[in-house]
Amino acid sequence: GATSINSIVITAVPTTTQQLGADLIANDRSQNNLIFDGLLGICAQPALNSYYRAMPTGTAGTGSALTADNNGGVVELDDACAWFWDNWRLGPDFLWVNSQQLIDLSRKILAGGNQGAARFMFAADQTNMTGGRVIQRYINPFGQPITVKVHPTLPAGTMLFTTNSLPYQASGVTETMRILCRRDYYQIDWPKRSRRDEYGVYADEVLQHYAPFSMGVISNIARG
Repeated sequence: GATSINSIVITAVPTTTQQLGADLIANDRSQNNLIFDGLLGICAQPALNSYYRAMPTGTAGTGSALTADNNGGVVELDDACAWFWDNWRLGPDFLWVNSQQLIDLSRKILAGGNQGAARFMFAADQTNMTGGRVIQRYINPFGQPITVKVHPTLPAGTMLFTTNSLPYQASGVTETMRILCRRDYYQIDWPKRSRRDEYGVYADEVLQHYAPFSMGVISNIARG
């Protein structure tokens, strides 16, 4: 099976004919030597000093849910904000989440038990009504609000903090991260070998991050 958290529940013995299981046993798919490590891979390396928190295992196959602080906030997010401030005197600019975590965060904040933490404005138009509420920014107790965005490929159970610029001068650092291209995307039309046209699209590039300590990850988050 495949899981986006640190546990999985298997309710029946898999058969040897399952292609996914056979492939996972025979091949290591956790890394590709032809592709640079992404931001999550950088955060997972302790030597780079990124913030990394894995929620407790909790219920096998489910994980542990985020914790509402009963004051319109989330305990795990406030802990991360405190770490960034206490250690590096900065606050992240973005919190990237899966669609499920966006829903969960919104519910945690709205059901936080503090009725004064949220205020809603309604226009008196009986023919035009919009429903639904979702978090767009999270208040950082130690800095500027953090913009919350849904990432199209971030797996469920993982949230990523990123920072666009440092609040202080660092020698030679104008931006925290960038893609350095030796050659940007290009196409090669290959000579004909059959009655069909063949071509390839390539890029020669690397991810550079000058301040890994400005990023952070919270993983193993359960739904709810």
